Amino acid sequence: MTPADFMSAFPAFRDEQVPTIQRHLDAAAPFFDVDRWGAFYARGLGYFVAHSMVVEKAAGESKNETTTKGDVVSEEVGGMVWSRSADMLKAASRDPFLRTTYGQEYRRIARLVGLGGAVV
Repeated sequence: MTPADFMSAFPAFRDEQVPTIQRHLDAAAPFFDVDRWGAFYARGLGYFVAHSMVVEKAAGESKNETTTKGDVVSEEVGGMVWSRSADMLKAASRDPFLRTTYGQEYRRIARLVGLGGAVV
């Protein structure tokens, strides 16, 4: 996936800088086995990167760069506003991917792919 592919699939990020998107793509790519993800590779990687960018932006907007901004109770994505219930916020504290709609979709796709715990 290239930054142009990402911006095409996720138009909410079309104003982001290409080097920022590329940095997130590069950081995420080692966690995605192309063979395992198959046809879901681009979607999974895209949602993972979108989630990472939203979380990074929230952390950067906080007054103290060493802490995150706190759980977002609503966000606007592509002209739509998403709100979360108190139960969702509790779940998000256990699974950071539940903090954004992008992370939630990544988790859904990951379940379809069959990612789960590993026994060592």
